[in-house]
Amino acid sequence: MERTVCLDTHVVVWLFYGNITLLTKKALDLINNSRTIVTPMVLFELDYLNEIDRISHSSEQILIELTQQIGLEISKNSFFDVIKAASHLDFTSDPFDRIIIADAFIDKLPLISKDALINKHYVNTVW
Repeated sequence: MERTVCLDTHVVVWLFYGNITLLTKKALDLINNSRTIVTPMVLFELDYLNEIDRISHSSEQILIELTQQIGLEISKNSFFDVIKAASHLDFTSDPFDRIIIADAFIDKLPLISKDALINKHYVNTVW
């Protein structure tokens, strides 16, 4: 069975804009050889980043492109279950990070993220 990995928002941004040199070899190998998913919260964060002019594309544009490039999919976990899991992740006050981690945690999936705080607290972080 093909391995599944979750992607953090910055990883999605780097992939979309072609900044793959910012990824580690381990992260890139996993992306290239796994089924890739994101929580819907990543899409929400992408739109937020677009609104504040940190990126120049909408989540829809990014999702369409990365679906074609790497087969990116959206997690199907229930919002209720994700929020329940996120409420226990009190090591960060960032709601985006809490929900991204919780979605990966529910299915015990690796989360590809450079975020040091996530790496310290979520055992399945890959970087």
